[in-house]
Amino acid sequence: MKRIIMVRHAKAEEHGWHKSDYERKLRPRGRKDAKRIAEALIKNHGIIPDHMITSPATRALETAEIFADVMNFPRVSIQKEIDLYDGMSTREFYQLIEANDESIRTVLVFGHNPSIYLFTHSLLQGFYGDMPTCSVVSITYEMDDWNDLPLVAGEMEFHEYPKLFKLA
Repeated sequence: MKRIIMVRHAKAEEHGWHKSDYERKLRPRGRKDAKRIAEALIKNHGIIPDHMITSPATRALETAEIFADVMNFPRVSIQKEIDLYDGMSTREFYQLIEANDESIRTVLVFGHNPSIYLFTHSLLQGFYGDMPTCSVVSITYEMDDWNDLPLVAGEMEFHEYPKLFKLA
């Protein structure tokens, strides 16, 4: 079995004249949400990542680093992909995932809307759920090789986001 967990970056600073979009940092709420969601992935679902791929934009990278710290994944092993920030086609996204080594079972991908939503939609038939900040969608496949990754044929394992935990 293979698993892709799609993660939209956590809540970030507003875009302002003094800072580029690329440099926007997480707000305190974003850091708290990222930690809460990463902890929930371990506690509620037993998620242990084999690989992490992120946009190198500050807010996505900070989100990935918080997940890595909580999940005991080495920060230096996080793969940074600039095209996750500034434009990647669905085909290029599939090529990125297909390039994973066969030994990798669970990969987390950190990115931005609208791309992260569109990639999730391309992996899951009929996915029309919202992807608010720091939301995660886990998609599973009954396959052994990433090169067998089919279009819109994954099974949604779960979809969680910070607001779900604030209601509890």
